[in-house]
Amino acid sequence: MTTSYAVRLPADGHGWPLVGRSNDHLQISCRLERADEPGVLLVGEAGVGKTRLLGSLARRCRAEGMNVVELAQALPGTAGRDTVLVIDDLDQLGPTAAALAHRLCATTRPRILATCRSEAVTSPVVVGFYRQRLVEARRLDGLDRSAVAELLSAVLAGPVDALSVDRLWRLTRGNPLFLRQLVETGTNLDLSDGIWRWRGPALAGQSKVGDLVTRRLASLTPAQHLALAYVAHAEPVALDTLEVVADLADLEFLEQERLIQIERFRGRLTASANHPLYGEVVRAATRPADRSSIYRSLVLATAGSASATHLQTVRWRLAAGDRLAPAEIVSAATEALDRCEAPVAEQLARHLPSDPAVRLVLARALVAQDKAVEAEGLLSNPIIGDPSQETAALRALNLFWNLRRPQEAAEVIAYARSTDGADAAALQLAATAVRAFGSRDASWHDLDAPHPPLVIQDAVIAGAADPLRAYLALFQGRPKLVADAIADGRFSAPRSWASMSAALAACRIQGLVMAGRLHEASELVAGRDSVPADGDGPTEAALLAFERGTCEAWSGRLGRALPHFREAKALVDDHVPFPILLYIGTELAGCLASLGRPAEARTVLEELSELLPAGLALQPHLEFTAIRLDAQTGDVERSAARAEALAMRYQSAGRYTNAVEAFYYATRLRPTLPVATALRSCVQHCDSDLFRLMADHADAAATNRYGEVFAVAIAFEGQGYYGMALEAAVQAARLAAAAGEERDATRFRVHAARLRQLCDEPRTPWLVYDDSPSVPLSAREREVCELAARGVDNDLIAERLGLTRKTIANHLHRAYKKLGVRGRDQLRDVLGPAPERVSSAGRPPR
Repeated sequence: MTTSYAVRLPADGHGWPLVGRSNDHLQISCRLERADEPGVLLVGEAGVGKTRLLGSLARRCRAEGMNVVELAQALPGTAGRDTVLVIDDLDQLGPTAAALAHRLCATTRPRILATCRSEAVTSPVVVGFYRQRLVEARRLDGLDRSAVAELLSAVLAGPVDALSVDRLWRLTRGNPLFLRQLVETGTNLDLSDGIWRWRGPALAGQSKVGDLVTRRLASLTPAQHLALAYVAHAEPVALDTLEVVADLADLEFLEQERLIQIERFRGRLTASANHPLYGEVVRAATRPADRSSIYRSLVLATAGSASATHLQTVRWRLAAGDRLAPAEIVSAATEALDRCEAPVAEQLARHLPSDPAVRLVLARALVAQDKAVEAEGLLSNPIIGDPSQETAALRALNLFWNLRRPQEAAEVIAYARSTDGADAAALQLAATAVRAFGSRDASWHDLDAPHPPLVIQDAVIAGAADPLRAYLALFQGRPKLVADAIADGRFSAPRSWASMSAALAACRIQGLVMAGRLHEASELVAGRDSVPADGDGPTEAALLAFERGTCEAWSGRLGRALPHFREAKALVDDHVPFPILLYIGTELAGCLASLGRPAEARTVLEELSELLPAGLALQPHLEFTAIRLDAQTGDVERSAARAEALAMRYQSAGRYTNAVEAFYYATRLRPTLPVATALRSCVQHCDSDLFRLMADHADAAATNRYGEVFAVAIAFEGQGYYGMALEAAVQAARLAAAAGEERDATRFRVHAARLRQLCDEPRTPWLVYDDSPSVPLSAREREVCELAARGVDNDLIAERLGLTRKTIANHLHRAYKKLGVRGRDQLRDVLGPAPERVSSAGRPPR
């Protein structure tokens, strides 16, 4: 459910916390405590938060006992305590105030804490303070992405999805004032599934932001404003092109005033607006006739030179109002698709949608953006006049992946085969996809991807080839192969079809997780930006959130996984490729079920069931999630039987990864030797170390070998699967207690209690989580016992921990009673080896 809200906050800015400035705050505070150094001049653009930080620093100085004086209050008699002279907008001081400030500095030698805008650093007043070394500049830039996310979440009292954070960060460059003006209007903010999202055009209804920028540009001369308009309409524009249409002195002024920036882009020096909002406001204020004139001048400036690409020139000519031949538009749009710029290709093709060839490239651009309904409307229309198998393949993939109409996709493929002889590579790809995922009864035994891979010329269709190969291999039991093949480039996907490229990245994470390399997956996900630098699609951000949730869930930290899964679901709609929709939805439902929220989990499953047609090969994912939900609500025996039956179906179809998951879940619910044997049989077809551990666990649990169950728990823990390790440790303790081995049972319980600190997985209804002794060891008792178990005597323990020898003896005496042991010689048997300290990233530090 999506609800729109207008965000209404007090006009004085209360409710907007100061975030992202802790490092500046600390360093400047330390600087002001040193009397022998110049003061601090905070330099930054309007709205970046100079005055806000100035006020916070002034309050900090007062709290430290300093005499804080604003210039308006300053009098020569302020000597005495250490004095901090606070001056907001230093460049705005009149002659009298400036003279007073210099007199104070000469007589009382206060520390200066001042601000000025970036463009004012060369003003006479500021230069005068520099010359006398009264201040040194400290650049204050906009907030980074993480600080913007923190600020938005604090203001909105709820999480904001990564794509919205990224868009607002890019639009405002982290400028808190611009961010506040955008957010407080609230017309583009939606609350969906507990996640705030930013939708709609950047400046719709945002007159306050436009006014701020307009005032910033008001002092420009007509020539300077025109030069900025060239940059705004063509950015990034080659510098040599810009120098043809604009005066070099004007460009230098704009760069000096930080209105434009010069940087290297794709190997060439280019100019762009220094702040995205500058470009937005300038473009919005340009009259249509002036806009056409600007683009025409740019086209003329590049005539006969290599200053602009063919794609850029075509875009400028269309914007200038020129009529272009269909072949030119098709060529430029195809170049845009090949460069993974599908929105640009769509924009170009819409200039001449009546031409059949242009309509076809428009359809390709729409498919690449998951705009499936409009794409099908074009591809199914005979006016396109292209009966090729490539076009049929594109239509079939769109019908199947995006519109979930497998029967129609199969009919398109059959018709193309009947009219065009041997299958083209693109049609083979579409046929494999429909065969593999179109029927729940499809056999995957002979669905190995062709080697060498199919050679497909169409960049959009080619974008689906390796993701399909990765899906097939992943579910056929080869997660290690998938992870390694994506890492070394054997599986790769052009970014023309963005959601397919993102799906391939998600396959890599799934492969690592299922291969037993969770630490590697977690590090890989943690090192990626929330939104790709060259991507702006919700599917990409959704899949990254899904990957993060997956790593947390497999770590046993379901409470941390849930916000990621919620964000992923909020970001996608029902037109993304259906496997993506299904995986996100089922993992969210499973997470909710495990966290004791069955009603919410059922709602998610019902929504998915309504979206997916019955009979698809991935339909059993819904069934498996329903089994997990029933098991979590107490229906353990029936759930075990259903999981076993589902696993057998998976096994007969050759989908060994799914079979392993279902068999292992069945044996967790109800360990039996037949299920353990069937699981072992499946694992023999797979390349996963994790699956082999699962089989070891099933064998040991089915035959009551509690020592081997505990060994599996230790192995799970070493690989980062703390939730599975916890469950195995609890099971080992229960089996040991049933065998009358209370010492081992106690050792396993103590280890399980330690594991519970590494994960937040709830207690499962099919296991009794007995953390006996009833009063577990305190952190200090545990620390003392671990040292004692390693043979360290009480005196050395006391010295190391900074305690008395008597306190150490008391800790040991209480611990012996809790653990049921008689002395330190038995501690090691009960406690086991001391654990490695786990870093915040979830793996032992190197």
